[in-house]
Amino acid sequence: MENLAPPLHITIEIIGDLKMGLSLESSISRYLEQSMEPRWRRELQGWFLEYKRNSSAADFKSEIKSPYRRTLFDYLEKGLEGHPILKSLEDFKSLLMVEVNREVEEYIIKLPFRGLLPLFLFQFPAFLILFLGPVLSSFLESLK
Repeated sequence: MENLAPPLHITIEIIGDLKMGLSLESSISRYLEQSMEPRWRRELQGWFLEYKRNSSAADFKSEIKSPYRRTLFDYLEKGLEGHPILKSLEDFKSLLMVEVNREVEEYIIKLPFRGLLPLFLFQFPAFLILFLGPVLSSFLESLK
């Protein structure tokens, strides 16, 4: 989830800013000023600074593991070059929403099994000791 939510958040913010008439560069700068996840902030800032320096951040994007973040950066580069990206960002937002919902559903499916892990590690052995304690005690007494 952590991997998809930041690109979705900035995509929604930028779409809103573009519809209000703000430039893409000011929208990205404004987004960077807001508080957000530190790792995503470093990634976005690194990409933005690299783009400003070289007008391309291909080397920087090649190091990013998430395909959604790379795609977002591709769209943002096109927008900073002057191409219209509002429709592309809206389509990308729809794709991200589907992926976030899919990932949430997968997480919810796995949640009961994750909840059973502490039960098996801590409570089950405690119950065994509780039930087998008197049996072991009487067994040890009979051996004496």
